[in-house]
Amino acid sequence: MYNGGAIAHYTDLAGFIGILSNKGFWLSDARYLNDEEELHNGLNLAQSLLQRLIAKNRCTFFTDVLDGVARKLSIDPLRDTYVCSFSTNSDMLEQWRAYARNGTGISIEFDLARTTHYPHFGLPPQYFTMKVVYDDEVKIWILLSVISTYRQGFLFDLARHPNECKDYIDDYIRSLAFRLSSLFVNFKHSSFRSEQEVRLVDASRKFDFYNGKRYRASNGIIVPYVCTYDTKLKNDNGEPMELDNLPVRKVMVGPAAHQKAMISSIKNFLEDFGYGGAIPVAKSCIPYRG
Repeated sequence: MYNGGAIAHYTDLAGFIGILSNKGFWLSDARYLNDEEELHNGLNLAQSLLQRLIAKNRCTFFTDVLDGVARKLSIDPLRDTYVCSFSTNSDMLEQWRAYARNGTGISIEFDLARTTHYPHFGLPPQYFTMKVVYDDEVKIWILLSVISTYRQGFLFDLARHPNECKDYIDDYIRSLAFRLSSLFVNFKHSSFRSEQEVRLVDASRKFDFYNGKRYRASNGIIVPYVCTYDTKLKNDNGEPMELDNLPVRKVMVGPAAHQKAMISSIKNFLEDFGYGGAIPVAKSCIPYRG
């Protein structure tokens, strides 16, 4: 889980109003991310690694598990995995252009170090915040570490119950495939490194956690999504957990917006929604007019 400093979400004013008024985020189905390469980068690396391990003699005893995982990952590996994107940079031209209406939107900066009553940015293992990995060597090391852990567990079980191998091999396949897919949803091609992306991910596939999937139209497709504020979380007393305000640290107005009027309206909105006047609302420092 990513716990470093602050992260920013780029959006338009309608998105800003929705996030703060609802006190949470939409997490969209990972299969419908903007760039198709985002979906396949981690999957292709994982499949290639699995095939190399299968071919090695030292993995012979684990071959059935690895082969089963490879087959399982080839069938809709990111089904029921949901993400929301952030960046560690709150004033970046590429992000303004791509996600904030060509610079006429805003970025909302959140302080992950600030304690909130409600777990807005993660409740492992249901949903969690993770930094996107761009380096292929690091990705492979992460995948290998997970596979090695499962391999050791399989060896242990095999030594204890050698005649029951077939009884638990399917469990290993399901568990390892799920674990790998929940990791490589945070893998992205190195050409996107400048985005400095952090993702809020729900890979639990436990829809009793949410009140239900919702749907929206985007770029000619129907995108399923879930809401971090639409949960059945309960406190220690078994009562529904109440939402509190998001840990907003700063709001930045895009470089191509009507900045003066926009800043004034945002300050009024923040006060009306209980954030007071302490949150700075600033202009982008980028000389860009769209």
